[in-house]
Amino acid sequence: MSRIRVGIVGAGQMASLHAAAYKEIEDAEVYAVCDRREEVAINKALEWGASRSYTDYADLIADPNVDAVEVLTPHHLHHEIVMAAAAAGKAIHVAKPLAIGLKTAERVLDLVEQRGVLLQVSEPSFHFRPLLEAQGFIESGEIGSPMAIRMKVTLGSPSGGWPTKPESWLWRMDPARCGGGALLFDHGYHKLAAALLLMGPVEQVSAWVSRTEIHPGYFLDAPTLVFWKHVASNRVGSLELTYAPQLLVRSTTYPVVEFIEVTGTRGMLWVNQGCARVLNSAPLELMRDSRLFSFGDLDEDWREAVYASVKNFVLCMRGQARPTLSGGEALRVLRFALAAREAAHHGGTVVVGDVPRGA
Repeated sequence: MSRIRVGIVGAGQMASLHAAAYKEIEDAEVYAVCDRREEVAINKALEWGASRSYTDYADLIADPNVDAVEVLTPHHLHHEIVMAAAAAGKAIHVAKPLAIGLKTAERVLDLVEQRGVLLQVSEPSFHFRPLLEAQGFIESGEIGSPMAIRMKVTLGSPSGGWPTKPESWLWRMDPARCGGGALLFDHGYHKLAAALLLMGPVEQVSAWVSRTEIHPGYFLDAPTLVFWKHVASNRVGSLELTYAPQLLVRSTTYPVVEFIEVTGTRGMLWVNQGCARVLNSAPLELMRDSRLFSFGDLDEDWREAVYASVKNFVLCMRGQARPTLSGGEALRVLRFALAAREAAHHGGTVVVGDVPRGA
């Protein structure tokens, strides 16, 4: 394959990070941009040096010069665009989630397999260096046998992050388009994926969720608490999601304060940074034998994790790597997130394997 020509569907803020990643790849380029807003599609095509702009994703997919498709639209549109791209034989890099229902996600994966196309679900946390180093420490036994993972995400004042227009975020308040609560199916989704990466499969999930009105008629699922039991014996986890509208968090992307803590039988680990680098701690810390080890030389720029996901996708197209989050693996994350959603809606405990398939 010669130079890889990519079409981006959905020209929002995340698309700007993906486009920047392609600028760093010599043998790939953003060839086409699609957005339902014609002015946005044209402006972004000019900004990113793309040759074509479209307002209908079907037209972009039908373009014979497009080798691969980046799907960066609202969640409820992911499956139909991925299926159209798969039917056309295009390689696909799609933002999470693969779909907002299990039945639909399974249909997507069936078609992808039938067509034999490359599919990678974008999960920046799987490329975030402090998290990967933490995974290495756990697997090598540095903290003994892991027993518990505790995760926290606090969304601060919107004024601290990148500028956004209402249409860029109000869709997340609509469960029919987002797939669940805006926090749980955005920042929370990444954290659930990280919990699977660090601690293995999950068996049961419980949750408590409240609602905070942030705009007339629009509610954020905060505060929310999700807690679960892993399949491995004596492993548990929890995720706390909160919204602090008066908390100014300076960030070049999302204005969030977040951390991950893992407790083992011999020691503890902390991943202290994420989208916003605001905590006065090393990006990764390890406590063992009454000593605290700080790892301050790790790349903690979350944007670089996004770039790495894009670069890995290109390597996959070249046959030089495997997807960091394949369709099957993404389905496991989706089951976990949907179990948390079900537990939040109905109360009690939900067995992950019993999550309703839905639409």
